[in-house]
Amino acid sequence: MARSPTRSQSGSTDDYLRAFGELAQKIRGGQSFSGRERNCAFLNTGDGRFADVSAVTGLDFDDDARGLATSDLDGDGDADIVLSNRTAPVVRVLRNDMALASTNRLVVQLAGTSCNRDAIGARVSVQVGGRRASQTVVAGDGFLSQSGKALIFGLGAEQVVERVLVRWPGGGGKEEEFSGVGVNRVWKLVQGAGRAVPVERPVLAAVTAAPTVVPPAGEAVRIRLFQPLPVPTGLVYRDLSGREQPLAAAWSQGPVLINLWATWCAPCAAELQELASLQSDLRLLPLSVEQLSDDPPAPSAEAVHAFLAARGLADHGGWATRENIAAFDQLVRDAVYHHLQMPLPASFLVTQEGRVAVIYKGRTTAAQVRRDLATLNAGTAQSMAAAVPFPGRWARATTFASHPAAVARAFLEAGEPLEAESHLKKFIASQADPATEQSRRQRVEVMTLLAETSRLRSAWVAAEQCAREALQYQPTHIPAVFELAQAQAAQSHIDQALATLRPLCQAGPARLDALDLSADVQLAAGRPAAAAADWRAALSLNPKFIPALHKLATLLTGSVEASLRQPEEALRLATFLLSAPGARQQPVFLASGAAAYAACGRFPEAVALQTDAVRRLGGAGQAAAFAIQLRNLQAYRDGQLPSSVQRP
Repeated sequence: MARSPTRSQSGSTDDYLRAFGELAQKIRGGQSFSGRERNCAFLNTGDGRFADVSAVTGLDFDDDARGLATSDLDGDGDADIVLSNRTAPVVRVLRNDMALASTNRLVVQLAGTSCNRDAIGARVSVQVGGRRASQTVVAGDGFLSQSGKALIFGLGAEQVVERVLVRWPGGGGKEEEFSGVGVNRVWKLVQGAGRAVPVERPVLAAVTAAPTVVPPAGEAVRIRLFQPLPVPTGLVYRDLSGREQPLAAAWSQGPVLINLWATWCAPCAAELQELASLQSDLRLLPLSVEQLSDDPPAPSAEAVHAFLAARGLADHGGWATRENIAAFDQLVRDAVYHHLQMPLPASFLVTQEGRVAVIYKGRTTAAQVRRDLATLNAGTAQSMAAAVPFPGRWARATTFASHPAAVARAFLEAGEPLEAESHLKKFIASQADPATEQSRRQRVEVMTLLAETSRLRSAWVAAEQCAREALQYQPTHIPAVFELAQAQAAQSHIDQALATLRPLCQAGPARLDALDLSADVQLAAGRPAAAAADWRAALSLNPKFIPALHKLATLLTGSVEASLRQPEEALRLATFLLSAPGARQQPVFLASGAAAYAACGRFPEAVALQTDAVRRLGGAGQAAAFAIQLRNLQAYRDGQLPSSVQRP
């Protein structure tokens, strides 16, 4: 694993980003930071060495552990442990029940008065038996972890606390001594008080350990989506007569199970025979994926008819297209992080609204599909219960219980801007004018998000009004400034939009993004030279700013203004962009590089990059872009420039 660079100017930044990208791909492929390594625990032996006590303490779990925090959870004066894992179980609570009769303890809680209330940074020293032990109150003491702020001191057989000294943060190094401290108690030390106050810890209810239930291993995986994903529009399949049919017609009258299968797949054959019993419940549309393979070729329509008829499915069937398989494969990738390859069989339960609610990787059963069909229109609680594959409880009784923007953002991520807008408007209508700083911040966030939802449905006047209201409460709120500028530009108020962005373009943390948006506005207004100037200004601040690299390279490759066409410079920018981690996995960057090579007359390199771009677009379910880039690829193969790329 690459170490994080210590300075932004470090020459190891590129290596770090490359290594981090490779690490992310390994995790997505199912690998772990530490593989099948068991947890380790080490005991300080007091002589400068440590002993491995992993097994004897019972801490050597075969988990993919990440965070660790300690605190006296049960009030008995010793440190209990909470572990968080990347995989199940997500949390382990380990109660410390080591019976050490001869060991005394001391627990102190600090309260700041002139320093911060939690006394973060305070240093506590306890002197017993002529020895001195010290601890510091910290905020965050491990990876994504925060232990309890009470400090626990083990005193061994010592029964008298000689001195307790506290060096408070911001106190100039002076120590305050506290009197009245005894062993085996919890004491509160208030800054400036000089005397400890005993604290009675509440008695916690007994907690019974829950057994870890490991689900049975198998090839079949069912994924119930709490927020169904929309199927891309425009997909078609070929029926058994060879005619193209819109895939959306399959669910126009109600839910449908789209089943991907092949005649050579034995589990597919058994599954199809069982799924035939579902025809009284929903329309069944089996799609063969065998056409995707060059060897062997797809079976004939007669062979598919016979295969399906033998399993009670004579009136259904067809062949999937590459776009079908790519689109559904992308849906699985959107739903789960770890997905390597679409298996056969694979099925998708689609609602009448055209959204995938359940994904079945591998063979499923008619009974399972019937159960899932019954919960498609269930309420929130029932949908949650159906989506979680293990028993448990939710941390909150309702989803997104506290913040209206969180609910709206979830709607936006699900592709439902109207629902997001409706929720935000209901919140605004239910609230009085914000009087506190917290309520004003919330109003700013809500109005900015409301401007975004209006922009997504091209309601530019409403977007401008919402952004202006947000800026009335917080004139420097950067997201609202961006929303206002975009709304102004969309209404052809170009100079107003540029004036809105100008302060951000000159200084501040959003300077790069502001220059990028300013360039977009200039280009849309027919001012390519001004757009190029903004992108060059962004690159002068950060030569690795990806949006400017890509857009400037595209502009210099195919600008309608001959004075701006600089193919050699465009090629330099495009090749530099493609050297960034993960850039070669983006079809749009590959296509930009191919266009630059073609503009320079280097068609073999253009064909190589464009071929990769077309292959990746075909795997992303983008039919329109796929067709355009496929035409460009053919032009490069013919040694010609497409109309979008001008020769200098």
